Amino acid sequence: MKARDEVLRLLADRAPNFVPERIIQNRLKNLASADVSSALVQLSSDGLIERVVDQRPTGEESEPFFRLKDTKNVPIRRSIRIAGIELPRVTSDSGARFFPEIYNESLEILSEYASSLEDRFKEIVRDQEQRYWAKVSGLFATLVSVLALLFVGLPKITTDPSLPFLRVVLLNLGQVLPMAVVLALFVLVLKWILR
Repeated sequence: MKARDEVLRLLADRAPNFVPERIIQNRLKNLASADVSSALVQLSSDGLIERVVDQRPTGEESEPFFRLKDTKNVPIRRSIRIAGIELPRVTSDSGARFFPEIYNESLEILSEYASSLEDRFKEIVRDQEQRYWAKVSGLFATLVSVLALLFVGLPKITTDPSLPFLRVVLLNLGQVLPMAVVLALFVLVLKWILR
């Protein structure tokens, strides 16, 4: 019963077009293939759907197509949505002379969408690249600053055993602090420039 309902729902969604059995099977993967095939046979014998076989003259295997027999009470979709973009849907009740422009319009809309995606991807890559270089340069600047602080500040650090510990710390901090402030400003300015 579930396979029957799912087949009817799929064919109603694709109405008024014929749908090949392989597409029906592919769309209803959650059901057993045998259940879908038996539902198609049952619906055909009940007269709810019609079955047409595409006879291929090239020797390829013929393929059965199915569609609803009565589509009077079935709403026909006139468009397909792809990522929020409406594409005109080609239906079997369209005249052959109207088909080319429906097809052309679909291709043009897809082309415009693909072009906009390419621009968005380029922008995302550019932003990621800038963030990457900002992080790398910030890390490098921090490393250079720490090394400079060590090489420049260490020789200035003095210890006098006669002075109390807090006095030695404050004395050495007064000598190293200006260099630390300048290096910290250097790191911050570099990060700000690369953002």
